[in-house]
Amino acid sequence: MNQLQINHDGNEALILSATQHLEALYRQHASPCLALQIARNYRLLLTQDEHPLKKQYWRALSQRWLLSYQCHRGRQSRWVIQEIF
Repeated sequence: MNQLQINHDGNEALILSATQHLEALYRQHASPCLALQIARNYRLLLTQDEHPLKKQYWRALSQRWLLSYQCHRGRQSRWVIQEIF
């Protein structure tokens, strides 16, 4: 295994570990900030991987978490509007 492959695998493992930790935090206290960071982490994995099936998997996870972020933001906007009126 060459050095580039070792670095890529190490980076992927590090990003996945951090993302799993963020997902655990999200389950404890859901927030748009966490959802957005998780989506960004999966997007980063998508841009670094060349395997088509893995890219498809990272894209699906990124989109799912981005949707979660957007749902949070939409709910917060409605709450702010309700508080104003």
